[in-house]
Amino acid sequence: MKKRLWWRWVAKLGLGLSCLGIGLFFLPAAGPSRAAAANPLLTALQQAVAGYKDSVYTITLQNRIGKQARPAETIQVKSAKGGAVYLKWTGGPHQGREALYKPGWNNNLVWVKDGGVLSFSAASLSPDDPLVKRDYLRTLQFLSLDKLAEAVLSWQNDHQIAAADAPRTLVMTGPADKAIIAFAANGLPQSIEVTDAAGLREKYQLTDLRLNAGLTARDFDPANPAYGFPGYSPAGIFIDPERMNTALTQSWAKIKDYSCVLIKQERIKGKLQEKNTSLLKFRKPGDIYMKWIKEPHLGRELIYRLGKDEKLLVHEGGLLSVATVSLSLDSSLLRADTNHKLTELDIGNTLKMIYDNLYRGLKANEVTLQFKGGSDLGGRLVYTVESRFANAAARRYYSPRTVISHDVITGMPLKVVNYDAAGQLNEDFEWSQIRFNTGLTDRDFDPKNKDYKF
Repeated sequence: MKKRLWWRWVAKLGLGLSCLGIGLFFLPAAGPSRAAAANPLLTALQQAVAGYKDSVYTITLQNRIGKQARPAETIQVKSAKGGAVYLKWTGGPHQGREALYKPGWNNNLVWVKDGGVLSFSAASLSPDDPLVKRDYLRTLQFLSLDKLAEAVLSWQNDHQIAAADAPRTLVMTGPADKAIIAFAANGLPQSIEVTDAAGLREKYQLTDLRLNAGLTARDFDPANPAYGFPGYSPAGIFIDPERMNTALTQSWAKIKDYSCVLIKQERIKGKLQEKNTSLLKFRKPGDIYMKWIKEPHLGRELIYRLGKDEKLLVHEGGLLSVATVSLSLDSSLLRADTNHKLTELDIGNTLKMIYDNLYRGLKANEVTLQFKGGSDLGGRLVYTVESRFANAAARRYYSPRTVISHDVITGMPLKVVNYDAAGQLNEDFEWSQIRFNTGLTDRDFDPKNKDYKF
């Protein structure tokens, strides 16, 4: 009797497990489709994405990077299903910038031409490049319509969904943020606003949306004459020499003076010298003040006024500071630890020397370029380009190999490193902590200035 009861309970348990297994088997899968089915706005979004081929629209973007709110930007967008996107900045600090991305093209990097003075060049940027991460929380590809839609659909996996007071609007609340999404009549997102504990984190406002506009391969071609790209190179950098000449000449013309810390190191007669670090003040057309703030010449000061008998005043540091002497620009005392005249240390002269060489090399097709990416240099954002001149032609140029870091605002070279044909460092000049157009006066170049020790 007990054995029969035992088998009866086993049979019942087996039947229950079997039914439970069937029930679990037919449960709908977790993920976007289930949540979308429960919300008509997300269902409409999925349907719109399924029928999406391409789009044209304008997006207004706001970001907060860390604690810093970035200025609003307005960007015209062309995007196609699969991820291709063309961007043109029409408002904000990067007005004139253009960017192009196509999956599988250009090593899956974004081809970017900046606005302003650097519009003579275009370069390949990775999503992690400082030139991108300084201004954007997400990759530039995220601004394509299908990526925006994918983001909204993915948020439902870990966000609670509720209807907002406004029509066609959802509130999606997650563990660390809250998103408010307003949808257009076609089912696609019209605005996305994301906040966290610190306030607004990111906002995307889409206007003038045209869906399935019939975009072609021409719309994603850097050679499209409607675009402003100076050209394209799979090497990762392209520079138009004529546009470079014009842009940098105009940019230098706007600079009246600057102050910086000059750090230089040179190879003299085959021997690499110690680094020299000095405060430098420069005022056009050619006034110079320098004070060495580190050894080997700590305390040395120098003043040169253009047109003042072509002489300069200099005194050493320490006990020798009591003696101020007048020297010519070609004095052997000054040239003992440098290959350059004093007047050649100015950014303007460096600009002319380096870019005259680059211009000639580009025109003669005797130079190859490599983009080294963006970085922070003394508190300013720069992008770095390496130029190598063909071995047979290198003797016609100042240096066989030069690495230049450009200020992205002014285009000025803030670091120039030259190597010889064997790859040895020849010279390294850096204009760090630079400030342009500070309003330097005659007092800054007067040896009677009480702040100086002449």
